[in-house]
Amino acid sequence: MIAALKDAGEVVSEILMTRLAHRGSFLLLEGPDDSRFWEPRVLEKRCEIVIGGCKRSVVNAVQTLDSQTVPGIVGLVDDDCDRLRSLSPPSSNLVYTDARDMEGLLLRSAAFSNVMAEYGDRAKISAFEARGTTVRQALLQLALPIGRLRWLAMVLGADLNFRRLRHLDFVDKLTWRLDEESLLREVAKQGKLPAQPQLQAELAKLTCDDPWQVCHGHDLVSILGIGLGHVLGHHDPGPAKIGAVLRAGMHQNELTSLPLYQDLRAWESRNPPYLVLKSAP
Repeated sequence: MIAALKDAGEVVSEILMTRLAHRGSFLLLEGPDDSRFWEPRVLEKRCEIVIGGCKRSVVNAVQTLDSQTVPGIVGLVDDDCDRLRSLSPPSSNLVYTDARDMEGLLLRSAAFSNVMAEYGDRAKISAFEARGTTVRQALLQLALPIGRLRWLAMVLGADLNFRRLRHLDFVDKLTWRLDEESLLREVAKQGKLPAQPQLQAELAKLTCDDPWQVCHGHDLVSILGIGLGHVLGHHDPGPAKIGAVLRAGMHQNELTSLPLYQDLRAWESRNPPYLVLKSAP
């Protein structure tokens, strides 16, 4: 596995250099967490994982390698609301996640139950769900307003820094409820989005029936941790531990049913003799 790289040019250079010794395929991924998920699922010695550092680097590297007709290259990246914006992958050598990102895909799977079993309190979870909604449904509802703001920022081309947002500033750890007004105030401080009431009008234009296409994995994991800290459990294990349980908890039969997996298999069929995935048991 090749270490994380900073930009598309470095990714391309590293692949071309490694191609001298490795005649198999290259799977380009955004980050280390993606690599941790896929490494045990790809064919050893037949496929080399490359961490591009971000979606843009992976996409640009694939397009550059396409232009140089370098075979055996496939990139796997987060969708990041591209479907919602009617944007198609710019290369047949790019595969997008079914949900907005990999974290969302994993939280949508049976791996979510593993997290709740590992870090949740059964009695607290039952008491919460007795109110009429499942933990997963409530998690989506909490993360959706932030996901919609991220989506709107993309639509408007607003350079909004969501890393500056602290989820605890607008998600109450004692009630596990989101204060949307506090969220909007925090976002307004950056001065990148329209002021009220235009902001609400712009948000109202964004419609989607599938919250998994809108909710951002970082928001989902962070908000889930807040819930596990009190309402659903006794302590917040942190994003790293939650992520590790999610990656390990995806069942092979569930993975093989995903469009993402089928797209990778279709890529293999179009690009013999290059292979990426291990055979299903």
